[in-house]
Amino acid sequence: MDGRVLCRSNRVVIGRVFPGTAEQVAQVVREATTREWPTHAVSTGMNWGMGSYLPAEDGRLIIDLSQLTEIGPIDRCAGTVRIEAGVTQRQLFDWLEANADEFAFNVTGASERTSVVGNAMQRGLGYDGSRADEIFGHEVVKRDGSWHRPDKEWFSTVGSIPVGPRFDALWSQSEYGIVTAGWLRLRRKQPLELAVVISGEWEALFATVQAGYRRNLLSLPTHMAGNQRASLVGRGLLWRHQGREPSADEVARVIPQTAGHTAIAALRGEAIVVKATLKALRKLRVDGTVIKAISSRKIEQGIRWAGRLGLRNKADFLKSIRPLLGLTWGEPSEAGMAALQIAPDEDPDQAKQGVVYFNAVSAVDRQQSQQVETLVRASFPQCSLTRVFQSTTELVHVFSVEFSNESTEVTHQRLLEIGHELRALGFPPYRLGSVRPGGLEDLWRDRGRAILGELIPVPMKTGEGA
Repeated sequence: MDGRVLCRSNRVVIGRVFPGTAEQVAQVVREATTREWPTHAVSTGMNWGMGSYLPAEDGRLIIDLSQLTEIGPIDRCAGTVRIEAGVTQRQLFDWLEANADEFAFNVTGASERTSVVGNAMQRGLGYDGSRADEIFGHEVVKRDGSWHRPDKEWFSTVGSIPVGPRFDALWSQSEYGIVTAGWLRLRRKQPLELAVVISGEWEALFATVQAGYRRNLLSLPTHMAGNQRASLVGRGLLWRHQGREPSADEVARVIPQTAGHTAIAALRGEAIVVKATLKALRKLRVDGTVIKAISSRKIEQGIRWAGRLGLRNKADFLKSIRPLLGLTWGEPSEAGMAALQIAPDEDPDQAKQGVVYFNAVSAVDRQQSQQVETLVRASFPQCSLTRVFQSTTELVHVFSVEFSNESTEVTHQRLLEIGHELRALGFPPYRLGSVRPGGLEDLWRDRGRAILGELIPVPMKTGEGA
């Protein structure tokens, strides 16, 4: 079985199985162990641009967990819910709206069809921060097909462990077992939730966002898109809204903000506190930057009034950007896919050209950030970049490189070299795909053996992908 995916990794695998229950997952693992088949687990296989459903190496049996879609029970006091590995962002959102609409969850910019658990196991970044720390009480199938299922003595729905070591972090980006379910920390919806959009030239924009964190006005992640990414996202959002590919003139007329750099952050809380925070943020902004804020209620009102007044461009603008801003309110959408130059109904794995996402982490420092960007653009001048401010100290750079099918091999090779160069400069990746810098493949396995000894069996070749 050959697999072709968006990043154009091409692997020969034994097959792809779709167990319907966690018990069937254990049966598959036991059978694979008997046959000495290494396995690779994915949740929905939509880890676009980082390998999709394919493993990093040939010769593996893919265990697809997309049929494990059970949600519940929910602990309203603790604000947590149990979800299986195949539960998508859309499924969880719809379930909460129907059963517990006082809650929302940390939404990522990935497709609404991607798995919550799979993304967490790959340390995906959402608009509330890293997902890895939000999943606990993992239910794991181990190498021999036995279970790791924490009972009440060692686990509570609050997410604390009363005594002894905590193994939650062991399952993220590792090969120690297949996570079939876990408990997710939710958040309670607040009286006022604003999407804050800051635009301007990149240095002034960077300084404004940095000042916001230093003054403790911003605490949730801020996604700052470069002009290449902003342009692609604007075009893609309008395409998805109109149902046809827009011209460059249409994009410039309807979404003129795509010409510059744009950052999106979230403010939530009591109305008086949120409004005071927004006012303080505007006072410290660097000249040349513009700060706007909008709630879901206000954007719906704007769409209605624009329609009544015949302001077609304004209505198209608000309708196009709503899915993107909705990510800050906890509403999953396909907005993150808008940056890819593919039709909305097209399978990304079958796109006409390849795309690879890769990343690097630096301090929140303009010079370091510029150093990272300069190194990458020396080889890929047209790549798109989003800077994700995680805190006052951590900045994640997310690049996407598009390339023709004919240049796949040379692109992958150069990405491996860039990975080495970034690590040598002190800018490591936080997440890996099937195209990964050498020397990292055995990192977790070797360290796990050294630290844990015989407590954990030698890990099987598995990994969780969104």
